[in-house]
Formats: sequence, C-alpha cells, structure tokens
Amino acid sequence: DLNAELENLVQQRTEELKAINNELTKEKLVLQQLSSIDSLTGLFNRLKLEESFEYEQKQSKRYNTELSVILMDIDDFKSVNDRYGHNVGDKLLKEIAQVLKTSFRDVDVISRWGGEEFLILLPKTNLEDSKKIAEEVRKKIELYPFTKIGNRTASFGVATHSKNESLSSLLNRADKALYEAKENGRNRVAVG
Repeated sequence: DLNAELENLVQQRTEELKAINNELTKEKLVLQQLSSIDSLTGLFNRLKLEESFEYEQKQSKRYNTELSVILMDIDDFKSVNDRYGHNVGDKLLKEIAQVLKTSFRDVDVISRWGGEEFLILLPKTNLEDSKKIAEEVRKKIELYPFTKIGNRTASFGVATHSKNESLSSLLNRADKALYEAKENGRNRVAVG
C-alpha cells in the first residue's frame, strides 16, 4: 500500500509539473512575441529586424548573395494626425502594414522602424530588383484608398549591403536616399 501511495503521489506531482511547464512555455512564447512585434501594426519591431539582419548578413556572406533594404516613410503623415486625429493616423499605419504584408515575400523581414517609417530587409535581392520592388509598392500605396483620408503617398530609400558593412552604415545610406526622395518631391524611390 505504501508503494502504491508513493507511486500515486509521484504521478500526481509529475502531472502538476507538466502543467506548470506547459504554462511557462506558453508565457515564454507570448513574451517572445511581445518583444519582437509592433503592437499597433503587427509587423516586426526594431529588435527583431536587428536580429534578422545579423542572421541574413551571415547568410549573405556565407553564400555570397546580395542583401538589400528598403526604408519607407509615409509622406506628410503629420498632416493626417493634425487634420483627422491620431486614431485615423493609427488606422493609416495599420492599413500601410497590410499593404506591405501583401507586397513582399515570406522571407523578407517587414518592420515598423519608428513613427511612420518602415524598414524591409530583402535577402538574396540585388539593388536593381530592390528598386523595382520599392517602385511597385510605391504605386500600390499611391493607388490605395485609405479609410477616411483617401489616397496617400510614400517615399523610399533603397540600399544594398556591402561586404562586412554594419546595419548602421547600410541604414545610413538608405536614409540618405530616402531624404533625397523627399527633397526631390516625395512619392518616389531613390537609391543610396
């Protein structure tokens, strides 16, 4: 009887520990998602993009493939918030995120970089193809009928990774290209 009682107790404790372990695993997954996803748009956040860049940079070096980025900024976004309010601005960001999700491959890393800026990491993609992709997305956004505000535009800066270049350096070139696109009239793609 004592052995049966001890075995029953051990079995009961084992089941309790399995249940606790399952709950901890679920909580860990939720925390991982919270640490990598932008809560407003559902896109990856900066942290996840930076992690993805490190991985893709290693892949690019190992397999001698290209790696490009597209930095996108919604034109005159402040005017949306000023005229229609922040709720409409948030809705615009969500709709832009949906356009982006349907415009890129599964292997591309789409992130909200900050405010109204989005950064897309394009593995195995050269500069010419990245520019074409950015142009296609630019046209989609220009023609998209956004809720309450109608049409909007966006400007794009495109750059391709150079051997052993840091993310900071690559983004600096993409940012300069984006600035050039904005300076030359917005709603355009520039290459850095």
